[in-house]
Amino acid sequence: MKFLGPEIRPTCKPGSPHFIPHTNYDFFDSRLCGLVSVFHVALKPELTPFLVYFIGTLAPVAVLFQSFESARKGRRFATSYSAVLFGILGQLVTFAAVTPFYWIYQILSGNLERQKGGRVTQAQAEAAVFGLFIGWIIPSVAMVAMQDPGITGLWQFAPIIGFIAGSIHLLFRPPTVHSQSGFRTVQAAYVGAFLVASSIHLSALSKFTSLDDALAFFLPASYAIAPTEAVLWHTANLFQWDFAVGVGCCLLGSLWFARSVSQVLGLAVWIVVGSVAVGPGAAFTAIALWREARLSESYHYEEKPKTL
Repeated sequence: MKFLGPEIRPTCKPGSPHFIPHTNYDFFDSRLCGLVSVFHVALKPELTPFLVYFIGTLAPVAVLFQSFESARKGRRFATSYSAVLFGILGQLVTFAAVTPFYWIYQILSGNLERQKGGRVTQAQAEAAVFGLFIGWIIPSVAMVAMQDPGITGLWQFAPIIGFIAGSIHLLFRPPTVHSQSGFRTVQAAYVGAFLVASSIHLSALSKFTSLDDALAFFLPASYAIAPTEAVLWHTANLFQWDFAVGVGCCLLGSLWFARSVSQVLGLAVWIVVGSVAVGPGAAFTAIALWREARLSESYHYEEKPKTL
């Protein structure tokens, strides 16, 4: 990452195409410009396929999971806003730097354990999907299609935009009124994310003519890239490490969904097989959907009226 600085810094002087006064604070805008410049290197034809793979297979899944976990009834205040907080940090310091702490927090806090009343209401499920669509999907498509510095800068605020969109949705569909289980909506969202992620993965695989080509696309370099190499390859390696560490943490963290040794082994096998067959993003989505189905069954059992 440190080798990107000398190449990116000249593009972030006032008056350059990438320097846009989003906030009118030079200190903040200059750093936002650095992020925009890095993404515009990743939007070059050589790197666009991997950026699309990253955004299309992992970002929606991670956002959906974090949003649904934050929306569960009975969560503490910090957990309720963890999706937007970790989302903002992820945009600032990379997905890979933040994701390990997110999963450590979820595991140590016990949030991954089933809690009575921890279901997602219909209103919260709809708000999470709406926030994903407004805050992430639309800006992501616009960023890749238009490749405009202003749009790319706006994309950096995706977690905030998604949070605001979801909050506005809740004003019109409050949880107090629409308090029924949102499992069907959560299920549909995960199924949709699985289909999109697996389709992108299979499409990417179909373009490779050898195993070496596939490994070069998915995996970061196992050696330090020389400082003299072009900024294009440093940027590619940065995004590959970001994806590998981020998705690796998600898959490893999903092992905590298991409630027995046999389930741990089953999940481990699926992680390996599924990551190759349908992609790591789709593999994690399937695990999240499996967990949600089990939670829904337990909530239904607990809420079922008792009879003599």
